[in-house]
Amino acid sequence: MIYDSLKNICLYKIKDKYISYAFDFLISEDIASFPDGRHSILKDRVYLSVSSYEPKSYKDSLWEMHRRYADIHILIKGEEIIASAPSTGSLKCVRKYSRKNDCALFIGECDKSVKIHLSPKSFVFLLPYELHKPSLRVSEEQKSVVRKAVMKILLH
Repeated sequence: MIYDSLKNICLYKIKDKYISYAFDFLISEDIASFPDGRHSILKDRVYLSVSSYEPKSYKDSLWEMHRRYADIHILIKGEEIIASAPSTGSLKCVRKYSRKNDCALFIGECDKSVKIHLSPKSFVFLLPYELHKPSLRVSEEQKSVVRKAVMKILLH
């Protein structure tokens, strides 16, 4: 996992042509100008999903894990928390892995989880198999809408 400001994404030299392509795209394009929805960047290898939503409470949300795609979560407007954890450990699988959706879902508590506070133009880069719980409220009182882009990069 990498957590940083979007302006620093160029500092991370990763020797994978699709990750490099995605990073270059994020440096050169104004992702805030993209409408909500899925946008193909490099066919199904690299795509951008933009959405607006109200963040969820921590206790009412699920952990997710991907196997094929890496995620880069970039906040455009508002603020949210993304939790990340090292393994499935004591979590219970509530939706088995689906290759079509590239996702498995889990419930439970992770004793070694960390909470990352995302603000506009910050990003979190998650590799396949890294558990995460995205789109969380910063506080239980938060009712404002968040706008976020998630760049998906096929690695496996």
